[in-house]
Amino acid sequence: MYRLIVLFFLLLAVLGGCSDGGSNRTVQTGEGEWTITSLGTLGGALTFVVDANEEGQVIGIATNAEGRMNGFYWDSERGMINLGTFGGEESFALDINEQGTVVGYATDELGNRRAFVWTPETKEKVDLGTLGGDDSIAYTINEAGQVAGSSELATGEEHPFVWESEAGMFDIGDEDMRECVAYDINDNGQVVGRYETYDVDEFGGFVGTKFGFVWDPEEGMTSIEVDADTDVSPLQINASGQITGVVTDSSDTSMAFVYDASSGMTLIEETETTDLEGDVAAIRIDDDGQVLGVYKGGSFVWNREQGLTTIHTPEDGEFSVALDNNSTGLIVGATYSEDMASSSVLLWSEDEGAMELPDLGGVFVVATVVTDSGRIYGGASASEDVLEAVVWVKE
Repeated sequence: MYRLIVLFFLLLAVLGGCSDGGSNRTVQTGEGEWTITSLGTLGGALTFVVDANEEGQVIGIATNAEGRMNGFYWDSERGMINLGTFGGEESFALDINEQGTVVGYATDELGNRRAFVWTPETKEKVDLGTLGGDDSIAYTINEAGQVAGSSELATGEEHPFVWESEAGMFDIGDEDMRECVAYDINDNGQVVGRYETYDVDEFGGFVGTKFGFVWDPEEGMTSIEVDADTDVSPLQINASGQITGVVTDSSDTSMAFVYDASSGMTLIEETETTDLEGDVAAIRIDDDGQVLGVYKGGSFVWNREQGLTTIHTPEDGEFSVALDNNSTGLIVGATYSEDMASSSVLLWSEDEGAMELPDLGGVFVVATVVTDSGRIYGGASASEDVLEAVVWVKE
């Protein structure tokens, strides 16, 4: 989820004023090693890939001809499909599993957000309902088809939910929790997210503290916390139950962390040779326990055995953001100029270091997803006005 937030902010900053449509083309490098192919647009200026599975099924977010954000699905057989809305103006595709089932949310005619499940076979969105209020968002889906997200209660509070095809949507929050969100679910049905509690201060005002949580189908809810002055936001859980996310202290400085039931909380800190300047945030954790993250000076990978390794140290006036990695060690993202007027792909591995990918000839390109099979997805501009969804394939 944090990856999508970072990506969305960067894309809007670069292309916020564009409104033209896109085009399809294929470009090869001089050596013919990598081919970049445009997946197209929905008629607007901004199109990028959010996630993809090993079957070549892709989801993303794009602006339509009216400039509204819509989720899309793409595969080589069906092409790009606009997932549409429930009568409102916007929709967002947020996750896809290996069966090609898509989750996200779409607005209805009243502007309410409604969690949905969509499959390429039916091409129909299923409204998952709410926990009694008007709004719900589906953030993630596992391989068993279990969906996790957040929903408004009848009281107006937000609680985390799990949805299953047979059981429907059910509340996994406690009654004392407020502003609860479930961000990720693993294949064991374990869910992570964050919640808030409120205390009354000496002046009669409310003071909120953010805690992390992990919910287990058998053991229920467990809080993840550091101390009274620290906010904890878990973002992802892997198959082994290892969790990563962001801890924010009383000075609003953020740090990346790893947590599991046996080791507890571990903060990812700088070493004698690596200075993690500024705020530090974890992007994701894979099933081997490797954490991908970002800091002011660039990006990093971390695991318990090898510790911290910086991925890329930008030149003066540049900064890089790593967004995804795969099981073979490939890491992808983007490097941006200081004024954010241009970017290049960040492609890195420990064995080969930094590598290059072709673009569509424009000034902006970003790699957002890399699959275990080595396909890379993202967005690239063929002109200054349009960002198209693209895929890179190694020939």
